[in-house]
Amino acid sequence: MLITIAYDEDRSIPVPVLPVAERATWAEQTAAAFAARVGGGDQLRQGVRRALDRLTVLADDDSRLLLLIGADGAVLAPLLLFVVPHELDEREQADFLWQPSALLPPTPTVVTTTHLGTGFSSGLAQREDGADFSTRRWLFFGSGMTVAALLGPVAPLGLGLVEAVADALLAESWVEGFVPREDVAKAQRLDALASPAQEGWPLGAASGGATAG
Repeated sequence: MLITIAYDEDRSIPVPVLPVAERATWAEQTAAAFAARVGGGDQLRQGVRRALDRLTVLADDDSRLLLLIGADGAVLAPLLLFVVPHELDEREQADFLWQPSALLPPTPTVVTTTHLGTGFSSGLAQREDGADFSTRRWLFFGSGMTVAALLGPVAPLGLGLVEAVADALLAESWVEGFVPREDVAKAQRLDALASPAQEGWPLGAASGGATAG
């Protein structure tokens, strides 16, 4: 399925699917070109190269993967965009938007985009194996399909430096054949369920949470 990403080349690097033998060279050359374009030094180049090296292993033909770069390269975070070929039910929505490793109630946001319609986003502060990190997750509701995006993991204090990059990217990206369901009420309902006044995430509570899809 064709996923077209509208991205800022000074803040985002798409990661292609590459043969194993080509990955290291691509990461090195791409990092060098990026650092030169934005006026960054060797520290930025090396950081971007290492991040791209890791992400080339994860790229596949069924999704789009990008490296997002915060101001001055202080934060590097992966963004994964993929399509689910059906409309998620409430349990499936919760399984993606909420994780059992979350330390606090989610930070909810109703988002509006040009091509993906109205969606819902959930920010999570998480802890796994003694490590603290943050993620942000998006769902966009379409006729017969769902578009999902996952930002992170990223250091908790760094999430805010790349969220705006992801928001701008998703605002103009599009998916072939995706027809948004302009169901603002669904996004608002998810927003209400994520309220800190609730005890955790009610949809996910029945299953005790689940791993990301």
